[in-house]
Amino acid sequence: MNPVLIRQATAADLAVLLRLDAEIFGAAAYNQAQWQSELMSSGAMHYIAGVEGDVSAAVGFLSGSQIGDDFEIRKIGVVNTGRRHGVARQLVHASAVDAVSLLPQSARCLIDVAEDNLSALAFYESLGFTRLATRKRYYANGANAIVMEKILSGL
Repeated sequence: MNPVLIRQATAADLAVLLRLDAEIFGAAAYNQAQWQSELMSSGAMHYIAGVEGDVSAAVGFLSGSQIGDDFEIRKIGVVNTGRRHGVARQLVHASAVDAVSLLPQSARCLIDVAEDNLSALAFYESLGFTRLATRKRYYANGANAIVMEKILSGL
């Protein structure tokens, strides 16, 4: 895979985000109104991973938001052809670096991960996230979510 460039997404990237989200998450993808709301939300930060900076060749995205003194990753995804190339790692790192510049030294990055998504749990643990709590029956299918956190200072 060619080098990946991570950049902040803007409202002009709505079509790219819609395409990526639908390809990655299918029926669980946000619709146009949800993405428009996300892009206009105060404290929101969104990122696109594009191959050599070409938005039409985008392979992943991250949507997050400042919640109080913390940064919460709301949604992150990488298309199949972009997986296992460090794209998700780069997206998390880029968002965390930006969050550190905006938040207090004790800020955390939080993410909810499906309890049965063992590869995602292992991925976030490899990035230094730890398990904080369980949200019972959090997902529409009744699955529990594991709340994971990482202290952002020292990045």
